[in-house]
Amino acid sequence: MPARSVRTLLLVSGMRDNHCRECVASVIESMKGVEEVDVNLFRATAAIVHHAACSPEDFVRALSLAGYPAVPYAPD
Repeated sequence: MPARSVRTLLLVSGMRDNHCRECVASVIESMKGVEEVDVNLFRATAAIVHHAACSPEDFVRALSLAGYPAVPYAPD
């Protein structure tokens, strides 16, 4: 039985160009349980579809280690 998928949206600091955007996407894509990633440079966001067993804190920690501080974001 496949794991339930959820969507997490993060605000990501430090992205200045497409190289940064690609780096953020690569860090997230390399994590176990990630199904889809959409990183928006201009909005400074990363939308992640992933297994429910993954937590937003896992993504925040990985991005911070890569030099891109991030926080979970819930738009109004």
